[in-house]
Amino acid sequence: MKWKLLIIATLTAALTFSCKKNEEDTTEDSDSTAYIMTESMSEASGQASATEGGTAAVGASFVANQLDILEEEVQFAKNQMVQTSSDQVTQAANECKYSSVRTCSATVGTVAWNGCTIAGPRISTTMTGGWSETWSNSGDCSRGYLTASDTVSRSSTGSTISFPAGGNITTDTKGGTAYDGTVFASGAILLARTNTTNRSVGMSPTNSAIHKVYSGRRGATIFDYYIQPTLTISGAKSNGATSGLGTTSANRAMTGSVVLYHNLAKYTATNTFSAVTWSTATCCFPVSGTITTTFAGSGAPTGPMTLTFTANCGTATLTTPSNTAGSEVQLSTCQ
Repeated sequence: MKWKLLIIATLTAALTFSCKKNEEDTTEDSDSTAYIMTESMSEASGQASATEGGTAAVGASFVANQLDILEEEVQFAKNQMVQTSSDQVTQAANECKYSSVRTCSATVGTVAWNGCTIAGPRISTTMTGGWSETWSNSGDCSRGYLTASDTVSRSSTGSTISFPAGGNITTDTKGGTAYDGTVFASGAILLARTNTTNRSVGMSPTNSAIHKVYSGRRGATIFDYYIQPTLTISGAKSNGATSGLGTTSANRAMTGSVVLYHNLAKYTATNTFSAVTWSTATCCFPVSGTITTTFAGSGAPTGPMTLTFTANCGTATLTTPSNTAGSEVQLSTCQ
């Protein structure tokens, strides 16, 4: 199982999708929901992978997925595309590996990026800052994954990915205040393994959040939001024998929610996951289940909207208040 960079650095990108309608008349509301659902799905899938362990290469997929998310966000913000939005990064990241940049002492883990780089065909990025880990079991800290009944929390005062054109994405768990006055405490992302196959993801304390800010090359803020995940995960995306999840634990399924406070657009999106399931034997995308998004706040799009995954690998159906019949969307960045 792979530890994606976002799992360690931002927990945001093991799987993303670009919700582009087949029709040409994409509305502003569906554009914004495409972005919100993209970020929500990336967050959830990354967190799920984080509970499955492993020490394979990390980093490149995070950059590629973040570029997809940036494209959605910039389109939603009606801004010009950032220079790197179409560049795709290869999976050949050698320096920014969880196993390479992480150290463990008893139950304390430290992930220090130390300026490691991720090189692709047309772009290279630099990672600075890092994350701190607190494991309930020193053996888990040494292995890098959870065993049954154990927990790990991850916090950061700033983990930054820098693009060559000058933009930066910074992620932290320091707390702060959202657009609507909601105050978040300093905290950590808490992963818990309850038994052989079931895990949970949340924040500790519960009123803390993940904070992500993207600053453009000229200093403009492209996005700024807080994320609060509350997810339950069963199974694994592929054979989980190497992380103790068992050889029959395929068909990962997720339920719960990812709440996103969009500080620039001034709304809150609650993304509810209902039995979102991967069938690894046949497809690396979810093949069943739904994500339903509801909105609140002065800048909120009209909702609710629902993304329904189908057995037709790589596609889903998006329904909105103005399109109750639904439109097919293409999923991308398969993991």
